[in-house]
Amino acid sequence: LPDRTVVAKLPAVGRPGSALAEAWAYREAATHGVRVPDVLAVSEEPELMLLELLPGESLWSRKGPVEATAPTWRAAGADLRALHQIHLPGFGPLVVRDGKVRGESGGWSPFVTFAREQGLGRMVDLGYLQAGEVTRLEELYAATEPLMICPTPDSDGRLLHGDFEGGHVFVDASDAYQGL
Repeated sequence: LPDRTVVAKLPAVGRPGSALAEAWAYREAATHGVRVPDVLAVSEEPELMLLELLPGESLWSRKGPVEATAPTWRAAGADLRALHQIHLPGFGPLVVRDGKVRGESGGWSPFVTFAREQGLGRMVDLGYLQAGEVTRLEELYAATEPLMICPTPDSDGRLLHGDFEGGHVFVDASDAYQGL
């Protein structure tokens, strides 16, 4: 548009309702203080979401190797922690059922297992997490292990970013964090 950049998102191939669920996630995240793009419009038929592009640029849009500063990762981590405080029924990718957004399954997403088994050690290797922080996270995983294997009908999931990478971290020209 002449005065701003917008992004149009359609549902993922084979996943009707995914654009509607993503619009819900953006709006819910914003109400919890997470810096995310504003949802400008949502249409059910055809399914489409319009959102405003965050200011700045993603870490992956820069030329050459990108080393974001520790304050950038700390700010992104704070937003992820706020995002993870959002409760919703079910686990796994978001779906719309009976007009409500929920996780598609009764157990945790494979992304969580991958993050636990591969991602935490990598974050220590890169210097973004301390070993003690990983120990605390592992204790939390262990405490919720029964829920991961066999959730109860009254248990709920948490909103996770399911695809967190440098292309989803926005910074301005001075590397100040702008949002996810």
